[in-house]
Amino acid sequence: MIVERDGYRHHLHCEEGIPIGEITKKKISSKDAHGTTIRFIPSEIFLGKCAVDIEDIKDWLDKLSYQIPSKIKINFTYRKGNKDIIPRKTFQNKKGMFDYIKDTNIDFETDIVHVADHSFTTEKITDSFVGENNKVKHSTRDVKREIMAEVAFGYSTTLQEFTSTSFCNFVNTIEGGVHVNAAKQAIGYFMLNACKKELSEREMRKLEIQFSDAIKGLYVAININTDLQPQFSSQTKHSLSSDEFFKPIRLIVTKALDEYFKVNPNVLKKCIAFIKMTAKIRLEANRVRASVIKGETNILAEHSMENFVPANNRGKHQYRELIIIEGKSAMGIARLGRFDNNSQAIFAIRGVPKNSFALKLNTVLDNEEFKGLVSVLKTNIGNKFDMDKLFYDKIIIMTDADIDGHRICSLLCTFFLCHMPELVKAGKIYKAVSPLYKLKDKKDAFALNKQDYIDIFERKARNNITLTNPKTRKVLTNNELKKFLFTNREFLESLDRSSKHYAINPVIIENLAMSYTKFHSDKNPTKWVDEFNKIFQEIKIDEDHMLTGIFEGKYQICKIDELFYDNISGILDIFESNDELVYEFTTQSNNCGLCTIGEIMRKIQKFQPIVETRFKGLGELEPEELRATTLDPRNRILIQMAVSDMEDAIKSFAVLHGSDNNSRKEMMKLFKINREDIDN
Repeated sequence: MIVERDGYRHHLHCEEGIPIGEITKKKISSKDAHGTTIRFIPSEIFLGKCAVDIEDIKDWLDKLSYQIPSKIKINFTYRKGNKDIIPRKTFQNKKGMFDYIKDTNIDFETDIVHVADHSFTTEKITDSFVGENNKVKHSTRDVKREIMAEVAFGYSTTLQEFTSTSFCNFVNTIEGGVHVNAAKQAIGYFMLNACKKELSEREMRKLEIQFSDAIKGLYVAININTDLQPQFSSQTKHSLSSDEFFKPIRLIVTKALDEYFKVNPNVLKKCIAFIKMTAKIRLEANRVRASVIKGETNILAEHSMENFVPANNRGKHQYRELIIIEGKSAMGIARLGRFDNNSQAIFAIRGVPKNSFALKLNTVLDNEEFKGLVSVLKTNIGNKFDMDKLFYDKIIIMTDADIDGHRICSLLCTFFLCHMPELVKAGKIYKAVSPLYKLKDKKDAFALNKQDYIDIFERKARNNITLTNPKTRKVLTNNELKKFLFTNREFLESLDRSSKHYAINPVIIENLAMSYTKFHSDKNPTKWVDEFNKIFQEIKIDEDHMLTGIFEGKYQICKIDELFYDNISGILDIFESNDELVYEFTTQSNNCGLCTIGEIMRKIQKFQPIVETRFKGLGELEPEELRATTLDPRNRILIQMAVSDMEDAIKSFAVLHGSDNNSRKEMMKLFKINREDIDN
């Protein structure tokens, strides 16, 4: 540990928590040097086996930089030995909480309001001591304490409820606390009063502005620094619990808002307009909710819905299916491409629906899409749900094949599972598999997803090539060839990635990996080098394992050490999964002789289907294409969304769409993303 202060540098060395030697003190030239430096190696005695997560440290420093004064810089460098592994990164605050909010992914409907002010409060300190005759005496004295508060906030339609991020004395209070409640009340009541003053007589009759309207969609970031001795709710400091902070912070924020909006009246007008809109939406939602629960639907009302195309079959026992599609564009294509107008009805979801998990029914029905969906299903909802009145035999969710489509499908499933579980139990909910690619191929015109595309490619490759084991002279069977292609599907991508990283030819990397795979466990440590040099005589690997030389007209240089093999571990893992590393390769028209895995995988690229179109959404398909791939019952693929255990399903959806961020993070850590899914 090194401490610099008052023109001196103090140094103390410890091992396993015990000081080694005395504290040394040395005079330094700079009297302004001030701070503490700690260098340490995590001890297995206290921490067990552990490793430092560099990304976690960078995230922590990034969050910390928003809270420190702008004149302070934090320089971060990750060093291993005497070598910088990660170049220096500087963290510095410019506009504090304003920048914090601006750097989020939230789209704000109003300008971001940024206020900073400070106030002093007096804390009475009581001292106790033993006086004469062993009597305990008390004395009280006044001590001035300072609270520095900085607040930034904005309104967003993408946020359903009040949301906050808060800090106190450089602690991220992730569960909020007194300082957040004080800021929420100050902003909410300030806006509420300002809004009421601006209402016309007509608006006052129609609108009843409430506190909930003033904080709807409000995102607040607050940072306080104080010597008032804050108390936190637990050892992890997730929440500020000191009640004495409430009044001063509320006064600070109220005063600061008054001063800010005197200078920025146009910003206040935008906020007031947003609050009025929120109140109107609430009143309209209450009217709509009453209508839905009464079950007031008729044929005329259905035909007047812009996002609904009814089926012509109206009889009690006639077959019908409701297709829930994503967007008006896709609805127009589906309307023209319907396989059967009599039995297929179409309902369009506009945008991403509300996350309805754990929400009360009246809150869910604030959403226009869910309200309309309940109307066309005719079952009503909640206590008035009646399965016998269901108008459709199948409810088919037909969203795009991309990540947004999967999210919309998940949110629709959440709605059905939480608020209409009877439909899920009865097996009425289905997911249609939409195409992702249009291929330039007569036999396989469409690929439903990346996996389907790979399957088509591998099938064409198996029909056109032959691999022979050079040792046994045995030709690989169709299943063995299928296994070979499956095992090595990511080989070229891993190889090319390593080639770009080290700026050396991929052929060299492959042969280095082959030599290592063959001889890394051999007692002779130079055997793999000799094997490599036999193949590449123009390239040399010296005794320090530095590779140099010319290959295919370009100079190659690279240090072949353990770090190199760690970085190409993906290639080594693939090699370990193969029975052989070299095969005799034959196509229908040519015998290519002995080839490495990399050479084989490159040669079979010519059998890869040509993608004519990558569909961004169903709206890009022609009506006849949508009919052929997704609407025709004879060709389409439907996945029934059923659950064997409703309680387990609810638990899973609680992690995916609930409010417990920690459980969701743990699930994400354990979830492995397949590269084939990235384009889906």
